[in-house]
This record gives sequence, C-alpha cells and structure tokens, in this order.
Amino acid sequence: MAVKIVQVTDLHIASDKRFEAHGVNTFQSAKNVITNICEISNLDYLIMTGDLSDDESTESYTYIDELLQNFSAPVYLIPGNHDAPDINKKIHKGRICNHNYFVVGNWVIYMFNTKKNSSPNGLLKEEELFIFDKLLSTHPEKSFMLFTHHHPIPIGSKSMDKMMIENSHEIVSRIKTNTCIRGIAWGHVHEEFFSTINNTKFFSCPSTCYQAKPQTKKYTIDHEELPGYRIITLHESGDIDSEVIRVDSK
Repeated sequence: MAVKIVQVTDLHIASDKRFEAHGVNTFQSAKNVITNICEISNLDYLIMTGDLSDDESTESYTYIDELLQNFSAPVYLIPGNHDAPDINKKIHKGRICNHNYFVVGNWVIYMFNTKKNSSPNGLLKEEELFIFDKLLSTHPEKSFMLFTHHHPIPIGSKSMDKMMIENSHEIVSRIKTNTCIRGIAWGHVHEEFFSTINNTKFFSCPSTCYQAKPQTKKYTIDHEELPGYRIITLHESGDIDSEVIRVDSK
C-alpha cells in the first residue's frame, strides 16, 4: 500500500496574528493551506519542515497548535533557522510525534534537524548521521525518504545558496553510494525546485506564505506565485510520485 505524506513548510507565524511578511498575512495564509490539506482523503502523515515561527514566540506556536486542532493524521516537525530549539515542547504534545524517523511498510522516513544556532545556514549533526547510518545497515531492503529544512544542493539562487547545509556532502555522498535513498525534500527556499542524482529525487516545497523567484542573484519575492504544499506518495516498489498544490488565498 502506498504512503501519502503532505509536506508544509515556512509558515513564518509571529506573536501577532496580524503580522505580514512581504505583504502576506502569514497566519491567514497558513490557515488557508491547512484547511485545503484537511480535505485530502487517505492522508497518512503531515511533515512540517521548519520555520513554523518567524520570531520563536510562544504565541506563534500556540497559533500553530490552533491550526492543527482538527488534523487527525500524525504530525512531525523539523525546526528551521527561525524556530525555537525546543519546538516540540511548544506545541500540544498529543498532536505531535517526537521521533525523527519512523518505519512504515517498505519505507524508512528520516527527518534531519539542520538548524544551526544563531545562523541562517544549516548543519547536519554527527549524532543524527550516526543513527541514520545504523538505519541504513539495519534496513537494507527498504527505501528511504529524507526531509530537512535547509537545502542539500545548490538551487541556482545566489543568495539562498549561501544558506544551504554547510556539510551537505555528508548526505549527498551517502545518497550517491546508497541506492535505497530514493528522495529528499526540504523547505527554506520558498520556491519549487526539482532535480535528481542517480535515481534519487531532490525537491523543495513552496512556503505557505510568500514565494521567491527561482534562480535570482538577489533574493526576489514572487508576488504572482501562490502559497502551497507538496504531496509525496511513496510506493511499495520504491518509486515516488510528488506534486505541488497551490492554494489561492483570496
């Protein structure tokens, strides 16, 4: 049976629900996206890949808890560079799964915490790489799907590529030598991106609020593109289907 995951990212909710970033009310925009997701049938998991908050405030996480109150599927969180380090403690524990990996069917889902304190850049931690390597050796017959906040490869946007995972070679080298790693998805960049290395799919997810224009020298807001999320379907064969859904906020 296929596993259906929805990825949402970069909500940038602040202590004030009226907060706007680049002309977008981030709370209302996230609410529109989450409402749209709640209409999806047979959804197995929701994975939120960072920058849930814009200011690390307790209030922002209270609002996120409010947005998730009618959500029935398990929810996993990955902190982004804007998030508080103890993100899981700030949202209702009954609604959040605290493990950074799980095994379902023929798949291992692994979520790296790439937050680097006091920096917009990302960093893979030795302890998480150690656990990941143990899973690779324990489940050689299974397919792996990875999630991060920061991007592991350049996306062609000069400003954002300065803020990717600093030691991304740690994961890229593993992908090149382990064909069982079938996909990796991230947030952070506020745009849709897709590439492949060997048979592994690399893709980003649009933000639930403002969007960025791709492949620019200077970070440029795309006022025409809509907020969105990504649906990722993992098949028993190891194949991945994925699509981005855009949500009209009007």
